[in-house]
Amino acid sequence: MTLRAYRTQPILGIVLAIALRTPVWADPPAEASPAPSPTTAATAATTETAASSQTPAPAATGEYKEQLKMAALATSLLLQAQTGEIDRTMLEAKMNLALSPSMVMNVSQQLAPLGKPKSISFVSRTVAGAYTAYKYRIVWDSVSADESFALNSDGKIVAWLFQPATDK
Repeated sequence: MTLRAYRTQPILGIVLAIALRTPVWADPPAEASPAPSPTTAATAATTETAASSQTPAPAATGEYKEQLKMAALATSLLLQAQTGEIDRTMLEAKMNLALSPSMVMNVSQQLAPLGKPKSISFVSRTVAGAYTAYKYRIVWDSVSADESFALNSDGKIVAWLFQPATDK
C-alpha cells in the first residue's frame, strides 16, 4: 500500500502519548555522573529486527517466551485502544496522566471501525538502558499501521503510539 492510501485513512498520525520528556532510547544521567554523549547513547542501544531475529527452537532460549509475551501485549494494547477501555495498571504514572480520556476516545473512534486485523507481526525490539521499545506491524484489509510501545525496567508502559506503517 502506498502512502497516498494513508492520506485518506483516519489512522494517519494517531499518537496516544509519549509521557517522557526525554526519548525512551536515552538513558537518564545519574545524579553524580555527567550525561552520556550522543555517540555513547547511540552505541549503547541495541536493536533487533524481525529479519535479524529468526526465532530459535522454542526450548532454545527464554527469548521465545518473551517474544510470545510481547506479541500478546501488542495485541492486547490494540484491543484496548479499539474499545477505549485501557488497563491503566499497565501504565507508568506519567504515562497514565498523559493519556487523557478524550485522547483514548479519539483513538478508539479511529481504530474501532477497522475491526479485527488480518495480522500482527513483530518488526523490531530496541533496548537502551532501562527501556525496551517494541514495534509491531498491524495489517487490516484497507490499511497497515505500526504500533510501538516502550516498557521501563518495571515492565510499565512509558510510551505508546500508532502511526502509518513504514518500510523501516
